[in-house]
Parts: sequence; C-alpha cells; structure tokens
Amino acid sequence: MEDTSFSLGYHVRHTALPAPGSDEQLRTLTSRIVAQRLDRTKPLWEMWLVEGLASGGYAVIAKTHHAMIDGVAGVDLLTVLFDVTRETSTPVEPETFSPQPTPDALALLALGARGGLRTLVALGTRGVGLALRPREGLRALAETAAALAETALPLVNGAPPTPLNVKPGPHRTLAAGAARLRPRVGAPGRRARQPRQRDHGDDGAAAGGRDRPGRAARRCAGEHAQPQGQQAG
Repeated sequence: MEDTSFSLGYHVRHTALPAPGSDEQLRTLTSRIVAQRLDRTKPLWEMWLVEGLASGGYAVIAKTHHAMIDGVAGVDLLTVLFDVTRETSTPVEPETFSPQPTPDALALLALGARGGLRTLVALGTRGVGLALRPREGLRALAETAAALAETALPLVNGAPPTPLNVKPGPHRTLAAGAARLRPRVGAPGRRARQPRQRDHGDDGAAAGGRDRPGRAARRCAGEHAQPQGQQAG
C-alpha cells in the first residue's frame, strides 16, 4: 500500500555535528538515530544528511526496515544516489507521484481470495503433472523433503550461546575499525611481483619477500544488523 499523505521532507532529514565534528561524534549520532523506532504508519525508511564533519565532507545515514529491503538492496539504492565522477549528468524532472487509494477490508478480502484460488489451481496442475510422471514426482518429493529437513535442522539444534545471538533490545551502538589490505598478486591495475630470493647457505632454503600493504579500508558494523549508516565525502 502507498502512503496517500507521503511527504519527502519527513523522510529526508538534515542535521549537523557540533564542533569539532569528529568520527566519534558521528558514530554517537548514528547510534541514536538507528535506536529510534520507525513510525509504523509511514513508509519504513529515513535518510539523514549530516554536515559539520571535521574533514569538511558530509555523511549520509540511511535507515530502512528489513521488511522493505535487505542490506544488499540498500547498497544498490545508494549507488543510484551517488556519481562515480565529478561530472554529473543532466537532472531528470521528477514524475508526479499519484498514490493508489488504500484498499478497504472488502478489497483486501477479494485480493486474498484471488491469491488462494491461484494457489489451488497451481497445486492441482502440479499434482496432475506428477501423476503422469511418477519418477519426476518422486524426485521432486525427495528434494522437498531434503529442503524441509535442512530448514528444520537449525530449529532443532539451535545456535551456540554467544553474546551475538541474544534477543536484541532497543539500544544500538555503532563501532568502526580500520585495517590495511595487502594487494592481491596479479590484480587488475597492479603488476605482479616475483618473490625475492635470498640464499641461506648450502641447504638451498630460500625466503620470499612480502608485498607492501595496500590502501587502508574502513569497515563499520553495528551490534545488530538492522538499519545501516554510511559515510561519504
């Protein structure tokens, strides 16, 4: 269902960090934003533009309920918002949004009945096909049983008790870390290096030299994987 009173200004919000605009202040702001419950009467997403960073850039905090999209789809949407070069394309005029009317109880009941009827027809058609081809039917039945067993196995065994699989609470804390990555030998844009050999005497043992570390890569993770914040600029 579409929001008949949709307001872009409610979902896209603007704020700024106090001086000096450190990374720690940004993480604290992100933690507070993702800890706030989304309004269930509106589309379940928010996007915050944060200025005042010490680096002179800005940050975009995207917060979306998992009922709408998953993490990969959220990253795909963000790639649409950003350009990979400084040269931007010509802006496209936005289309006029005309929300569909909210269906009443009778319309929802009719929609559910149509869906149930389609399911019955599909099951009947599949049953006839399996009866005509019993060998394929047995194979499909075995595959279905194996899939059900694989799905039920975690429910029977359960996950080991760790601090990560407890019932989540309303509070969130964002942490960040930095790590240096070594370049992969033979990667595109990099010349493969041959290991340096050093003679260690008559036994013929040799040691290879190490490549230099690559660029520093930043990785952010929250205590619970729900909304996600992303820094840009």
